[in-house]
Amino acid sequence: MAAKIHIQPKYGLLNDPNGFVWYNGRYYLFYQWFPFGAVHGMKHWFQTESFDLVNWENIGVALKPEYGYESHGLYSGSGFVHNQHLYLEGV
Repeated sequence: MAAKIHIQPKYGLLNDPNGFVWYNGRYYLFYQWFPFGAVHGMKHWFQTESFDLVNWENIGVALKPEYGYESHGLYSGSGFVHNQHLYLEGV
């Protein structure tokens, strides 16, 4: 029987994954998250990390909307490593 693995926030809405990247010996996965209920709203990026893709640790909010042009939050974007630094770009 195959293992069933599902990342789940303690509360709020989990939506599309973004910025999946390997950095400093860990996998980083970010996903759209609305913290104020299981409904669509102003999207944040929530961060979770793993050493083995099986066991995940919830870290917290990685990106949150801050600017007027982010009127509905941060929907998409990328995570990438450059010069040994992890960068996130949410749009």
